Amino acid sequence: MNRKKTGVRYLKTNYGVKNGRTACYLKFGLCLDNIPFIDMLENNDEFNLFLRKNNVEWWTLDEYFEGENDYQPHLIGECIGYAFCDPTDTFDESLGKKIALTRAQSGAFDFVNNFYQFVQNIFLKAANEFDTLGENSELAKEKCNAHINELIG
Repeated sequence: MNRKKTGVRYLKTNYGVKNGRTACYLKFGLCLDNIPFIDMLENNDEFNLFLRKNNVEWWTLDEYFEGENDYQPHLIGECIGYAFCDPTDTFDESLGKKIALTRAQSGAFDFVNNFYQFVQNIFLKAANEFDTLGENSELAKEKCNAHINELIG
């Protein structure tokens, strides 16, 4: 199972074929090593709600690849892709599997894109809060200095 430059790793694929329809179940892992401070989000309620809504969990890949020293932490998710054969066409199982796999992979990358956007928004919100705290601290310092000058003067 290859890990892509995006950090996505395909862990498991299963196919179902019936009556000109093909389904591909894809389990994927997302390496989070390239996101600084990601471990700080483990206790964030907004982040955990996002994971629950998307049926994604924190895992280590050791459960899938015993003995491998792999990255920590990981998210494990699932996607399903479907391919349908037109009734007027000839059914080709291998082509149906390729199409279903591609659609499942597309779903995995859609999740990854949404995940990165979500994490970026959380970090931007936190950065804005730090900016506000810094500004408030500077204002408080100025007021204290003004008050001290009034008392002295």
